[in-house]
Amino acid sequence: MNLRSLFGRLVAPLWVKMVLPIVLSIILFSLAIFGVHLPSVYKTLLDERENGLKNITQIAVEMVRYYHDFELKGIMTREDAQETALKAISKMRYGRKGRDYFWVNDLHPRMVMHTTIPSLDGRDLNDYQDPAGKRMFVEMVRKSEKTGDAFVRYSWQLAGKNSPIMPKISYVKRFAPWGWIIGTGAYFHDIEAAARVEAEGLLFISIAVLMAIGLLAFISIRQGMRAGRIIRSREATLRGIFDQSREFMGVLELDGRVRRANRTAMDFSGVSQEEIIGKPFWEAAWWRRRPEDRERVRQAVAKAREGGMTVFDAKHEAQDGRMIDVEVAIQPILDEKGKPLFIFTRTALTSPSAKRPKHTCVVSRRK
Repeated sequence: MNLRSLFGRLVAPLWVKMVLPIVLSIILFSLAIFGVHLPSVYKTLLDERENGLKNITQIAVEMVRYYHDFELKGIMTREDAQETALKAISKMRYGRKGRDYFWVNDLHPRMVMHTTIPSLDGRDLNDYQDPAGKRMFVEMVRKSEKTGDAFVRYSWQLAGKNSPIMPKISYVKRFAPWGWIIGTGAYFHDIEAAARVEAEGLLFISIAVLMAIGLLAFISIRQGMRAGRIIRSREATLRGIFDQSREFMGVLELDGRVRRANRTAMDFSGVSQEEIIGKPFWEAAWWRRRPEDRERVRQAVAKAREGGMTVFDAKHEAQDGRMIDVEVAIQPILDEKGKPLFIFTRTALTSPSAKRPKHTCVVSRRK
């Protein structure tokens, strides 16, 4: 069994045909959300967080500048102004559960004040590294040298004793008069969690919509199957009437090509469907010995194509060679707007002695 036939057998059941598109749609939605939307959301949230870090750090810088003005005005000594500013900064908390904080280091770099790890205060930070070997405080000094501020990525322990070390992005800004660098940061896993929550919410909504679509599709398919059975039943009835009628009947395209002829017509002249389907009606076996009838048929088809009906007397040749008098009617079948869809032909025997054909097997003239 080749792969094509195996796949055909797998998708053959109706329920598979119904469920497979829905499952594929969910997979595609998931790929779109986690492969395209989630990275976009993550970048947007990261940009927002970076802007937030800038804004909140500017508040701390303005507070330092406020006490620096006291120094310039002689209200406070530099030592007192710096000490008061550091106390104010150490009390500044923000973010979820007040977990986010500030620190201050100088350009050496040496830690001036760290809110959550006081043991770092006064420590030389030139050799201070994260687990990956990055000397983050040295990088803060170097990257902020030209512009006065910078973003630095590194790993740092979460707030709390025995907390894990996680990737972090920090924003630092220099306060030149005192040679300070004021910084604060955000952990990447917080940004990722926020992006994941948004993506999962979108995925949930998408799945709910797809399930609703699937339910509607299931209902539509069931109704379509029911309607299909009714249509097939009616088609079978009409086909039976068409084939069992004692009159010769045919259905033509608008250009006169034969779409279908009933068994009575074929049995009468001993032709098969293959000999007449797709050929112009006036070239069929019924008219081969009557050029004048062929021309009438051609004209009648042209008239039917324009919406008109034609009835005329003609002769047909039977299988035994006898010429039989018939009455031919050619008329269009119109749509609801009166536009011709196809052409219907009906031929009735008018010779009293003509024997009507019996429905036996079709005898083809082709050898």
